[in-house]
Amino acid sequence: MRDLDWHELDVYLHEIRRLCSNAISAGQEFNHIVVGGSRDLDSDAAFRRLDDIAVYAGRVCQIFWPTQGNKRRGEVLRTLLDVPDTSPLKDKSLRNGIEHFDEEIDDWVKKSQFKNVVHTMMGGRGSIETDCIFEGDILRWWVDEEKTYILRGREVNLQRLLTELEGIHTSVKSVLSVPSFRREKLEQVLSAKAEN
Repeated sequence: MRDLDWHELDVYLHEIRRLCSNAISAGQEFNHIVVGGSRDLDSDAAFRRLDDIAVYAGRVCQIFWPTQGNKRRGEVLRTLLDVPDTSPLKDKSLRNGIEHFDEEIDDWVKKSQFKNVVHTMMGGRGSIETDCIFEGDILRWWVDEEKTYILRGREVNLQRLLTELEGIHTSVKSVLSVPSFRREKLEQVLSAKAEN
């Protein structure tokens, strides 16, 4: 499999920048709704923004860790932007849960003992104390004190995720701002990989 040239790589870098920017904007909008918004919390709007963050982050993940296609591309981009394999972006489970939410509902139908459902919830763990509603009955859950979004048991710390996306966004902007630097850095990445 051949490596990407600097122009092809440039297309991916611009897409990563756009996706990171969109996720960061969704995070800011979420904070405005929850923290600085109106007296009446619009939970549908808040959860829409949480879903947006997860989907944008999932798309960045697909570029860095492709399951199909050019895996070398992901490797080169991760190296170029210093994205470690331990990045919180690597976990696709939340995005997959959103993309296949119909299957999450199917699973709830099979497993829910009393068929009670909480569509969206903002509150701490253990804030619903009842013998009729269990954590699996909560479809979407925001735990503010942990900055954690839970989608039927799939958890992601959104603060960590957004911090990672902000760092990548900064790195991409730096790489894109100096074309000669981009070519040099790419040549270093490719030659280092060729030596290994």
